[in-house]
Parts: sequence; structure tokens; C-alpha cells
Amino acid sequence: MARQISSGHQSIRSHNLRIVLSEIHRRGRLSRAELTRVTGFNRSTIKVLVAQLEELGLVSEYAPAARGTAGRPSPIVGPRTDGPYAVAVDVAVSHLTVAAVALGGRVLARHSIDLADVIAPEEIVAEVVAGVRALADSIPGQSWLIGVGVSVPGTVRRRDSRILTAPNLHWDDVDLVGMLQVAFGDDIPIHLGNDANLGVVAEHLRGVARDVDDVAYLIARVGVGAGFLVDGVPLLGAHGLAGEIGHIVVQPGGPLCYCGNQGCFEQVVGERALFARAGLSGQTSASGIGEVMKDADDGNVFAQTAIDDVCQWLAVGLASISHLVNPQLIVIGGSLSRLLDERQEDLQSSLDALMARAPGEPARVCLGGLGEDATLLGAAELVFTDLLEAPLATASAHRGQTEVLGGLDAVPFREAHGRSRHARPAVRAGEGRAGRQSSSAG
Repeated sequence: MARQISSGHQSIRSHNLRIVLSEIHRRGRLSRAELTRVTGFNRSTIKVLVAQLEELGLVSEYAPAARGTAGRPSPIVGPRTDGPYAVAVDVAVSHLTVAAVALGGRVLARHSIDLADVIAPEEIVAEVVAGVRALADSIPGQSWLIGVGVSVPGTVRRRDSRILTAPNLHWDDVDLVGMLQVAFGDDIPIHLGNDANLGVVAEHLRGVARDVDDVAYLIARVGVGAGFLVDGVPLLGAHGLAGEIGHIVVQPGGPLCYCGNQGCFEQVVGERALFARAGLSGQTSASGIGEVMKDADDGNVFAQTAIDDVCQWLAVGLASISHLVNPQLIVIGGSLSRLLDERQEDLQSSLDALMARAPGEPARVCLGGLGEDATLLGAAELVFTDLLEAPLATASAHRGQTEVLGGLDAVPFREAHGRSRHARPAVRAGEGRAGRQSSSAG
């Protein structure tokens, strides 16, 4: 009987720790009084739970700044900056970013490189290893790694996280998780997800879709994909392949797509389509979007027409999404969101016109609040899920894990590939980025 009572008490404690830690992770720093309000626990319970989380090395508690008012101010609680962190990786067609992300979603440091050509999965693994090494000096010494999360622009099979296809990377049937596991060792969990699915999670948790439970997130870079939240739950499909809107044929007989079809949605709204119409074929995300915008502002008819065409096709795609999943909010992310900054009202008007005869209110369209970091922070959330679900067990298993590359000797270095890469050195958060390189710490 005593054992049953002990087990029940442990279960309740774990449940309560999970609730408190999740609120701190979601909201960042907040007072004990605010924690009492948002969790519904009483003050003494919050005090005990915060002390336990502090003992686990997950949060810090400190006195607030003097307010000059009567009464004792409630202590402030926040994620530790030298506590658990995730290695988050964003694999895009034109670039690769590796970042250290702390509990609470704070980017401690990042390292980015431009990818000038098609890159093999083995090279991506080597670049990730090089990126982690570049970040080492920017991560607080007592921090401990709890896992690696990777965002990819491709279809990821739900049951085993295998990449079935990533057309714009020219990848098919790739076990990137297994390759990274060799690099990081068996003690470090590796997680993988589709970029659009991760983007919608991040915008819901930290961006413009906070407190909105029915959301469509459209990521438009070289490729185009969509992620959905329905009643606050990600819509992944039976095998995790939902949201591949970029490969819906909207223009039969149109431009040939990398997936093998003609006239796919991403062939009329993706970066390549924009640059080709604007007379800038061969441009990359980093420079091309800005050049198209500048040319359009300078009166270049080709650039202006290119932007108009992308907006018109995009409205058609958003109307299809609205009919399919009836979102309250449609968030535009990826590099093309910069292009739409001044066209947001036009895009909303076009969508409203296409949905004029549909029942109910049309979805509201807005630009993502996290920019290019949406997929990166979404990848980090894959890692933090285990910690938030079981703080005690996860912290006990990984605390002190500072040697992150257990299998490094088995991984080829990027120099061995002889490929030309433009590295952007690692920068600490708050520092500027220099030239084409950047590593940053926050």
C-alpha cells in the first residue's frame, strides 16, 4: 500500500512539474504570482515545484527589479541560460543553419553557410558537425545537450522519420537520422521533421499564431509547403505526408517540376519562378528577393509583373487551403514573406474575392512573426518535447552531457568533399553578422 501511495505521489509530482515547466518554456520569464495564476496551483505548490525544477538545473529564480511600491514583489522564474539546450538544424536548398537553442526558445548561437549547389546527405552531416564545433565557444560551459532536431524541405515518414523524398535537394529514401546518430552517438536523441510542419508549431508557440488553434502555415522558399494546426493539433496525415501543397498541379502542361510533374504550385509561386519572370534566373534566396524588390521599386516592369503573378497564384493556393481545412489564420513564412510585406493587403483582398461565396469569415492572412527562424525553432521543439513531457527523467538522463559528438571520428569533414561553401561564422546573440559568414550567440 505504501508503495502504491509513493508511486501515485511521484506521478502527481511529475504531472505538476510538466505543467509548470511547459508554461515557463512557452512564456519565458514570469513571476511566481503569474505562474500561480496560469497554472491554477496555489502559492506553496508553485514554490515547491519551482525549487524542484531549479534543483534539476532547468530554471533559475531571482529577485525582480525594485518597483518602488509597497509589498514584497514576487520572485521571477525563467529558463536557465546555462541549462539544457537543443541543437537545431535548418536544411534549406540554398543554406544550412545550425543553432544552439535554450529552453524558452532563446537562440544562444548560430552558424550558417550558403549552399551553392546540390549537396549530398553525407555532406549535410559533415556540415552539421562543423557547425556544432563552430558554436562550441558560444555555448555557456555548464549547458547540456538533450538532443538534435532537424528541419528538412521534404516528406518525412511518420513511423521512422525517414526522408522519402526531398525533390529540391534531389534526395530520395534517406536515413538522415541514422547518419546523424553516428555523428552524435547513441546517447543523444535525433529528431527530424518537415519544415512546414515545424514552422506552424513554432509560430503557434512563439509567433503570430499564439492562441490560434486553426492555422495554416505556408512556407515559400525555393520549394513550397504547408503545415496545418486543426483544433491546436498538427495535421500530419496517416504517414506524416500531409501539406505537400507545392506539388499540387495548378497549371497542367506548365513548367517541369523537380518532382517530375508539370505545373506544380511551387513552379508558379516559388523563388525560381519569381526570379525567372523577373529576368534574374540563377539568383539565390539571399540576394535575389532583395534584387527583385529593388528592381520593382525602380520601375522595372518585369520585376513588377513577376511579383504580381506570384501574388495572384498565391491567392489561388490560399483559397484552396481555405476550402480544405478552413483555417482562422494563414501565416506566410519563408523567404518570400519579405516580398509580400507590402502586398499583404492586396493578397488579403484577392483571397476575400475568391472566397466571397463561401460561408463564414475568410481566413486572415499575415506574415510570419519568426521569419526564417520559424523552422529552426520548430526543430528545437522536437527536442524539447521529451523534456517537457518528463522533466525529471530527461534531466536525469542528459544533465552533464557536454561531450556532444560521440561518434565524430566516423564522420568525414567537409574539407574532404572539396565543395565550395560560403560559411558565415558563428555569432553570439546580440552580435552583428560579418560579411557572408555568421555564427551568432544569444
